[in-house]
Amino acid sequence: MVVPDYRGFRIEVNAVAVQDRFNAEARVRRLFSREKPQAEIVTCLRLWAEDAERAGAFIAEELAAMAEDLDRHRRSSPSGPCASSSGRARDGRQTR
Repeated sequence: MVVPDYRGFRIEVNAVAVQDRFNAEARVRRLFSREKPQAEIVTCLRLWAEDAERAGAFIAEELAAMAEDLDRHRRSSPSGPCASSSGRARDGRQTR
C-alpha cells in the first residue's frame, strides 16, 4: 500500500508474514527531501495482509503528523532553549 502524499510525506506499507499472521513494515519519507525514510515495524499480528497494511498506514500517518507538528514547533520557537527577544526573563529580570 502506498499513500503518495499525506501532509507532505510519502508512506509505503508492506505486510510481513510472521508464522501464520501478518505485521506491517511502514516507511515514512518527507517529499522532496534527501533525508532517509523513517522505517517502523508495526506489530499487529493480523490474519490478513490487507488488514496489517491498513494498521501500518494508520501508525505511519500518526508518525507523519507528529513529525509535521515537531517541524512547525521548531520553526515557531526562538533560537536557543531560553531565548527571549526582549532580553528579559519571564519574571522581568534582565538576562543580557
